[in-house]
Amino acid sequence: MTDGPQTLFRQWSMLRAIPTAPRKIDVARILERLASDGFDTTARTVQRDLQKLSAVFPLVCDERSRPFGWSWMQDTDPLDIPAMSPQAALTLRLAREHLAPVMPPSTLRALAPHMRRADAVLDQVAGGVTSWPNKVRIISPVQPFAPPDVAPEVLETIYTAVGDERAVRLLYRKREADAPREYDAHPLALVGRDNVFYLVAALWDYDNVVQLALHRVEAVELMGPRRAIEFNLDAYIARGEFGFLIDESVDLELEVDATVVTKLAETPLGPGQQIELQEGGRGTIRVTVPDTSQLRGWLLSYGPLIEVKSPAPLREAIAQRLSAASALYGTRNAAD
Repeated sequence: MTDGPQTLFRQWSMLRAIPTAPRKIDVARILERLASDGFDTTARTVQRDLQKLSAVFPLVCDERSRPFGWSWMQDTDPLDIPAMSPQAALTLRLAREHLAPVMPPSTLRALAPHMRRADAVLDQVAGGVTSWPNKVRIISPVQPFAPPDVAPEVLETIYTAVGDERAVRLLYRKREADAPREYDAHPLALVGRDNVFYLVAALWDYDNVVQLALHRVEAVELMGPRRAIEFNLDAYIARGEFGFLIDESVDLELEVDATVVTKLAETPLGPGQQIELQEGGRGTIRVTVPDTSQLRGWLLSYGPLIEVKSPAPLREAIAQRLSAASALYGTRNAAD
């Protein structure tokens, strides 16, 4: 890396830090601002840069008291420096890494020049905020799966339909179906779950809302404006629809191991959860939640650490699954 771009970025950062008179900033505070932007330099270098910049820009130094303070001259038009700060560059990079799957392709294309600029800015500075991409990770609480392939043209059209509130005609292959079927859909929202994206939509003239996995859409065509449909995405999710709803509300009572008590005390299953501690650290958990396949999978994952006391139908369903698993493992030789 040559010194030229590094010096230019540093001086741009300095110019943005300097206020208009009568406010002022001293060298020590400029150094702090530069450090937060990822520039490792010295007070002597900053002083030298300020002297050079004041020969070109209307900068003044107040030497009436120490520490000396630097300002833009009063009544000077604000300097518009089309530069990107390291913090802004870092934000764009993290957005690309973590938000790209939920952003419309057209938006990603429009942001591409800014993304490239962000990479260039972060390449010119070292340390500080620029090290964040190597220090931040988002880990799924469930077994990670590779995302299924979605045809780019399908994704583009679906995003357009959702954003512009257009209807679509699509070829959709249901799970394990031999052939796709044509549907007229009225898109309402997109939801990502476990690396799979779903189109939430109403079909034809029906009012009920369904979920269509995007990777099962084989072709899609934009139509006219979609039907007006009353729909609240947050309420839809809160009902447990994306946990694959079995019953909208159950009064759950669990007997749990001490390790599960600790987890649920920190991350409750739902609002109003109650914990009654028992001897040995075990506890009774009471909470009202939607009964979903996601909840049942979570209960099963803890095996003997959780016993469902009520409701009775849920207890029976969990018991049957555990008995079937026990029978499966008991009737097969591990060497097989």
